[in-house]
Amino acid sequence: MNRTLRYILTAGLLFGISLLCEGSCKGDEIILTPMYKRWWAQVIYVLIILGTAGLYIRYIKNKQKEKIAALEREYTEEVQKTKSEIINTISEELSVLITFILGLSTQVRQQIGNSQNVSGKLSLMEYNIAKINGLLNILQDSKGISENMDDPREMMLLPVSQLTSNLLEILKFVIKSKKVKLTSDIEEGIILTTNKDYYQTLFNSLTHKFLSIISEKGELTVSLMKSDNGIILRIKADASREGNSRLMSERNTINLHSRLVDNMNGSISYDYEDEKVVATVFLPQHETMQQISGDLLKSGEKIDTNTLMAVNQLPMDFDSNPGKEYIYIISTNKDISSFIGYFLSVKYNIRQFQDNMSAFQGMDTLLPAAVIYDYSSLRENFSEYIERIKNNKRSHHISVIALTSSIQMSEREECTRLGADLCLSFPFNVEYLQGVLEKQIDKREKIAEYFNSPLSSYEKKNGKLIHMEDKAFYHRILDIIHENISNPELNASLVAKELGLSLRVMYRRLENIESPNLNQLIIDTRMKLAVKYLTKSRMTIDEILYKVGYENRSTFYRNFKNSYGMTPKEYREQIQNKTLEEFN
Repeated sequence: MNRTLRYILTAGLLFGISLLCEGSCKGDEIILTPMYKRWWAQVIYVLIILGTAGLYIRYIKNKQKEKIAALEREYTEEVQKTKSEIINTISEELSVLITFILGLSTQVRQQIGNSQNVSGKLSLMEYNIAKINGLLNILQDSKGISENMDDPREMMLLPVSQLTSNLLEILKFVIKSKKVKLTSDIEEGIILTTNKDYYQTLFNSLTHKFLSIISEKGELTVSLMKSDNGIILRIKADASREGNSRLMSERNTINLHSRLVDNMNGSISYDYEDEKVVATVFLPQHETMQQISGDLLKSGEKIDTNTLMAVNQLPMDFDSNPGKEYIYIISTNKDISSFIGYFLSVKYNIRQFQDNMSAFQGMDTLLPAAVIYDYSSLRENFSEYIERIKNNKRSHHISVIALTSSIQMSEREECTRLGADLCLSFPFNVEYLQGVLEKQIDKREKIAEYFNSPLSSYEKKNGKLIHMEDKAFYHRILDIIHENISNPELNASLVAKELGLSLRVMYRRLENIESPNLNQLIIDTRMKLAVKYLTKSRMTIDEILYKVGYENRSTFYRNFKNSYGMTPKEYREQIQNKTLEEFN
């Protein structure tokens, strides 16, 4: 801006001088050269052209910078997306495999009886599988951490000692390849009200950054301890001064750590002493705490590592027994179908399908007692399947159990929202699945038994049993009254005519139902409709009485006063006064 202003002032000065100096004299007259031909005008032309060119070049450069920045953001997002997809794929495969191994171990344990030698080895194997499952859950949790750390996050009661130990278990695999020694001092039983995602991100970022600057064969030390009003997390790494300088020069990383700690209302400091880089984090204990996260709760469907092992091969097809119920398994993953079918085939006939269409074709000939649907592999087709099966009178009673490899509660809620009777996450206990199936099928059989019994034909009301046919008959009478409410000729004879019955037969059937006199029922219906018009519309009373089927004003007023103890006009005024009082 300053440079442009100088150009304008210079041009103005030149313009003034040119007015004094330019032109030619003819007698007493001074003939001036046209302004656009003067030298200063030409200079201005050149300046305008150069300025325009400069602005255009700057515009082009800014556009290129924006384009490069957009490409970098797109690349970063694509990398994050790819990483997330890889984690998802690995997690799904591991979840299924863990379920396979633990499920098969149940059978082996049942077959070996009291063999202590084999049982001990099975217990050791199951213990390690349980540890793998714990690491898998941590991996799933880490995947869900948001990149935008400015978003508000829910506080939770976090078992910090346990979480830090779990994160260190994962860190050990990284350290093995770097030939670095890891020591830890984690005080047990520490629980802090804070944000889980922030804490995990901070811990992972600090440890991985320290590993990037640690000296060869150096030592990484992690300690966690209570303080008076919070916790202190301290991470040390053997590093040279050059490594410390490299860490402190990474402003983006330092800023990320500061933002994370600020969001948890804590503080962080960095020191370099005795050839060690030290990061000290203080996190306060909040006085208020929100609802304990579901991550800390145990679910009945999770793995029971005390009961479970394997056979060498799973069958792909299963024999049918006419005396057993059928279970449909729908999955594109043949391993899942075979595995679940193998365990359930002891009590049920199993049919396997790889898509919705073949499953629907199977249901045209044989309805199953329940369907097990692999939501992970057929996610996009699930809503279509549920809608079709639940909207069909032949199949709406069939129980649908969805299987997902995600441990996130939101995905399980989505399954049940779409219509699944239950949603289970891999890995799960197969015995739990068997128990759920038994309860669902038993429930269906009891419902069918009820509707096949005489009880389903009656409804109890006011201590009196009313047959469903009588109830439907009474509802038909109400429909006829509403359809003809504006007809002044509406009476018991007209209703009987619409029903195709004589008055005597109609009244005999009404005797089975606890209901008022039919003519009184017509009057009550008209009065209720009149009240609706009085309170909800601006119609006059004369318009209303014709609308509800009266031709005689005095008859309408008499019936209304008998029902509500006042005239229609008084009733409307009363409602208006009450409304005004409520507003005031």
